[in-house]
Order: sequence, then C-alpha cells, then structure tokens
Amino acid sequence: MVLSRAIFAVLALLGPPNALEADLCERTYRWVKAHGVDVKQLQAKDEFKAKQGRSPDDGDGCALAVAPDYVFVPRGQRWDGEALKTLSGGKRL
Repeated sequence: MVLSRAIFAVLALLGPPNALEADLCERTYRWVKAHGVDVKQLQAKDEFKAKQGRSPDDGDGCALAVAPDYVFVPRGQRWDGEALKTLSGGKRL
C-alpha cells in the first residue's frame, strides 16, 4: 500500500475546508525520472490556479502536515540518486 493511502485511510479530518477535497483530488501529476528513479511530479501550482481559479493552499498544507519526515531534505542538501533508490526499493514513488 502506498504510504499516502495508508495515512488517509486512518486520518479523520473534522470540519475540513470546503476546497480540501478538490485540492487533494483535482491536482494532476505525471511520472518523471529523478536520478534514475520514477517519481510523481505534481501539476504546477500556477497551472492549478489558472484551471481552478484559486490556489491549492489547503491541499498543500494538508499534504505537508501528514508527510513522513523522510520526504523532507534539510536546506542546503539535495536528494541524490542513491537516497531515492534506497527509499523506493527500485519502485515508483
């Protein structure tokens, strides 16, 4: 099971903002290669704004709040290919 699905399977949001579901479900993605590993690249925020007429701020905030620590990289550091390969186990992230 993908980690994000597992998190949302047990997460209860009481009184979520009206736009949250749209922010989380209507933003598209595509698969790209990053250091030899397939990763999801979210639709640019500007593209979402142009299409939906608003910013996906609620969805971005929710995603950041429930994301596991390993997806964050300290300032000044970058993900390298080995870190991505270890994280993914050779699978799409």
